[in-house]
Amino acid sequence: LLKFAQHIPQGQVLDLACGSGQHALHLANLGHEVVGLDRNTEALNTLAQTAREHHLSNLSIRALDLEKDSDDPPSLGENEYAGIIVFYYLYRPIIPSIIRALKLGGILIYETFHIDNHHQYNHPRRKEFCLEDNELLRLTSKMRILHYEEGQRQNQAEQNPVFTVRLVAQKI
Repeated sequence: LLKFAQHIPQGQVLDLACGSGQHALHLANLGHEVVGLDRNTEALNTLAQTAREHHLSNLSIRALDLEKDSDDPPSLGENEYAGIIVFYYLYRPIIPSIIRALKLGGILIYETFHIDNHHQYNHPRRKEFCLEDNELLRLTSKMRILHYEEGQRQNQAEQNPVFTVRLVAQKI
């Protein structure tokens, strides 16, 4: 996010599956109107409290279970967001909703585990939570790709390297 946040136009940004909201807080500090969305209400309450403590009135929270019905994923809106960020969350049925929710010219920043991470470290334990080779490119094929990489990188929080997929794309 630190490397690519400058690509997000000013406006409302959705942090999808935000958890404790470190990325949402960063974007709010940059002046974006941020919506932190997650199904974990405890994590959302913690995020809301942190936003209040830092006087970030431009950060709001929304509780939603994205995986409630895989045959009918929830709508995230139409042309609502200047940017959407997703870190370490993968639920393939929601990706079309993510793209629809972006405004024209809006930026998607997506990073999650590559299947090699599952094979190498058995993490995540379920391989369906990992992207296959070039899969994210296929899932976002109607977008303009600004940056894409997949492979091994050193993660500051982990002792071992991690295999990830990173994408920065623009809705066209």
